[in-house]
Amino acid sequence: MYNFSTSVVIVVIVIVIVVVLVSTMSDKYKVNTGEKKTNNDALMAEINQQVYLHIPKGLAPAKIKSYVFEHTLKGHKKAVYCCAFEPTIGFLIATCSHDMTCVIWDIRNGSRVRTLKEHAGWIMHLAWTPDGNFLLTASADKTIKMWTVHKTFVWGDFECVHTFLGHTDIIMGLSITPDSSQLISCSKDKTLRVWDLKDAVKTMLRKETDRAQLYCIKGNPEYYDGHSLSIMKVCVNPNGTDFMSVSEDMTVKRWMLSTGELLLTYTGHTEPILGLDFRYDGVFLATASHDKTVKLWDVENGRCALTLRGHKDAVYDVKFTSPSNKGRFLISCGHDSRIIVWDSKKNFDLLHIVKSHLGWVLCLSISPDGYRFASAGGDHKCNLYIGRNRSCNECCGECCFDCRQCCSICC
Repeated sequence: MYNFSTSVVIVVIVIVIVVVLVSTMSDKYKVNTGEKKTNNDALMAEINQQVYLHIPKGLAPAKIKSYVFEHTLKGHKKAVYCCAFEPTIGFLIATCSHDMTCVIWDIRNGSRVRTLKEHAGWIMHLAWTPDGNFLLTASADKTIKMWTVHKTFVWGDFECVHTFLGHTDIIMGLSITPDSSQLISCSKDKTLRVWDLKDAVKTMLRKETDRAQLYCIKGNPEYYDGHSLSIMKVCVNPNGTDFMSVSEDMTVKRWMLSTGELLLTYTGHTEPILGLDFRYDGVFLATASHDKTVKLWDVENGRCALTLRGHKDAVYDVKFTSPSNKGRFLISCGHDSRIIVWDSKKNFDLLHIVKSHLGWVLCLSISPDGYRFASAGGDHKCNLYIGRNRSCNECCGECCFDCRQCCSICC
């Protein structure tokens, strides 16, 4: 009897110790940002009721005719290089900056959810996995960090679980396959690297490693088909079979994802190419260049189908709107502080110009539901815009951010 009681006591003590240790380890790896945590059940109830409070009743993405300024997210201390909507819920957006931080925002009220600070250099680019479970950030410190999102207990509790090593210079861009299984990165070191995210997820390696790398495409034209200068951005085709890269060498290259084989090289831009994006169906590709133009390409044959002129200086980024409105609009931004909306239903005529930034506009992101887009740039801000079901020539003063009045530029 004595032995049985002693055993029970020992078992209870062991269970208590294990619970305490698990709790301690969990706290150890949480990102301490100082932001107030929110009860997940209460937040999810609020999500169900208030996600799209500002969207007019009866407005469907397919009925959007133009976009207007909504509000600004302020908090970064230096230029914002990239912004990206969380792909599954849609009311969170991540931004990364020259100030070496990545901030997660709630767009409904403009509040910070988390601030991530583990990089030792500027954060140049970021990307969410399509399933919304991970956020990846690329930095001038030559590393890529993978953050897991703990949705079970507290929404927005981010933990850095893996650091990818391999690049030898600033990492400029990231893109993730539609099935969330592979990551492609590009760098000023003239290489493209393909990483196995499944391996990283399985091991959850906290230490720095390059073991998840599948292959590398190097930029030595004598032995490889790679780029000869810095690679600025990379984008995976929505069909998941190939990906594209753009470079300061003024070329666009199409690669087979499974092997890294070069399929095609597109030429036509006369200065470095800085951004690119696929239309939702993967048939067309848009590129943005320092030569002040946006070009549309037929992906299959590499033919330039159209050249769009409207910017007065370098064009930094370009994005097609979401499949919910069949990629009707193409949006571009640049050094001239302009954001231009092009309408594919009118042969990509310039629909209207939005001027809401006080400096150059570096990046764009489209919300997963198709109702909004975001822009960010040299004025340290991220601006949000919402669709409306009337065109700009029906404007009543909403589209000019500076003066709140209609003007010839935007209407």
